[in-house]
Amino acid sequence: MQEIQKYKLALVVTYFGKIPAYFRYFLQSCSYNTTIDFIIFTDANYSCYQQYGNVVFIPSNLKKINELASGKFGFPVNIKSAYKLCDLKPMYGLIYEDYLRQYSHWGYCDIDIIFGNLKKCITPYLLHKYDIISSHSQYMSGAFSIYRNTQEVSDLCRKSKDFKKVLLEDTVFFFDEASNVIDKLWSGYKIFDFTSKIESISHVIANTSKHNLSIIYKNIITEKIQNKVTWENGQLMDRGSELFIFHFLIYKSSIYFHTSYFINKQRYVFTRYGIFIDSIRSYTISWLSSVLRNVIRKSIRKLIYFVKY
Repeated sequence: MQEIQKYKLALVVTYFGKIPAYFRYFLQSCSYNTTIDFIIFTDANYSCYQQYGNVVFIPSNLKKINELASGKFGFPVNIKSAYKLCDLKPMYGLIYEDYLRQYSHWGYCDIDIIFGNLKKCITPYLLHKYDIISSHSQYMSGAFSIYRNTQEVSDLCRKSKDFKKVLLEDTVFFFDEASNVIDKLWSGYKIFDFTSKIESISHVIANTSKHNLSIIYKNIITEKIQNKVTWENGQLMDRGSELFIFHFLIYKSSIYFHTSYFINKQRYVFTRYGIFIDSIRSYTISWLSSVLRNVIRKSIRKLIYFVKY
């Protein structure tokens, strides 16, 4: 059996704008996964955050990433909004090439995520065997995916017939996942059963005539709480089952979502109502205060929109 060499993985985050309150919890969960480096490109002031040995902040902004992308792709790229950046995720191997040279693999993740013990699911054997790893069971996950750091793999994004269209138009195409057919995949259909607005990275990868790479859809991301998710010293659990990636996308926008003040505890709990330190005060007074603030903020935004338009 061929000996499995040591591998080095970097997960890239590009985040511009106001950093959400739950970001400290994300960072702490990153810090427990010491075999992975997390490279965060941001325009935020990160000096207020605890510094961890495997988390690197790199100052950036839309102008800088446009310059990088334009230089790598040979035509002017002018991304105007941070939300559009999700379309660039499968291109990170090219855009951030100079930052990733020391790594055998690169990937990307979102920050509305809490990690468990990734060593148990992202093993050296997995990195050895597969060129591309998605955390979702049906398509490339924009929340967490991994690519082997080779020219062939990094160039895969260029094989989309809509590569330039994605970069040149302001529309957010969700190129990092499956564009507008993603909801059909949730319903059990196949990716080519419906017409897509663009040929996303999932379409490219599913079309084996375009490459000869090995892919695994690992299904290691959890997006719905069964009971409550507990993070303790780097381990995630829900109803006695160990989780590896908890993505709380569907909960975070609720006015009832609360984020407890981060005090670097080794244990905290997630419910559909937010992130809690396991105490009566956290579940009651702190939660109610948070809901009130959320309601006020939402009302102010609506009022501003009404006055403006």
